[in-house]
Amino acid sequence: MGTLTATWEGAHRSFLLHLKANRAEKTVRYYKVQLSQLVLWANREGVDLERFRKTHLDAYLAYRLDRGTSRMTMRHDATCAKAFTKWCRRNDYLERDPLADYEVRKAPTPFKYMPTQEDVQRLVQAVHDFWDKEKNPGVAEIAPAKRDFHRDRFYAILLTLIDSCCRYGEVLSLKLGNFRRDGGHWKIDLEETKGRDARAIPLTESAVAIQEWLKARKLVMADVPPEEDEGWLFMSE
Repeated sequence: MGTLTATWEGAHRSFLLHLKANRAEKTVRYYKVQLSQLVLWANREGVDLERFRKTHLDAYLAYRLDRGTSRMTMRHDATCAKAFTKWCRRNDYLERDPLADYEVRKAPTPFKYMPTQEDVQRLVQAVHDFWDKEKNPGVAEIAPAKRDFHRDRFYAILLTLIDSCCRYGEVLSLKLGNFRRDGGHWKIDLEETKGRDARAIPLTESAVAIQEWLKARKLVMADVPPEEDEGWLFMSE
């Protein structure tokens, strides 16, 4: 089979359609943003897709650096370019992958502040203080039941995040059945993770907070038909 007519715009459009059909929306958006800059640069420099080589990627990254792009973003630029040319080769837009052996440099690891135990305690306490009308008069006009709902929900979510080291999206995707007792311990079952492997995570302090939240959830759902309950553990208001 011969190669397809290779243009940056055509290959880029087809690549994004492939991602849209197979990947999450945020993944499609990520590649679209990163690769759009490369497509614009290549067209401006007169570099056809079929002539694109490792030296061109170096030139593009140097251009990005001169414009103040961070090293981490440049790493994303290179990683996306490699994924794109690899896809182009597999789908006959290119006769070979010009970036197959291109080495993407690791970006310097930025300093990350590690919160102290006191920091974490203040953060947890802030959830209760925010919904306390005596400490935060701004919530005084909110009905007491609604204040309790939000307080218990956010408190349980925050403790679960701290306790499990899960991502926010992973915690919010939990269903009621994902919170279970296994022997003498409470656990949460993650069905969808970044690595796409399901896993069970034991809980300690957050288990009590989740059980308290479930009491509030039960009260809110008391008059709702069972078939209308979609079963989210941390349902929204």
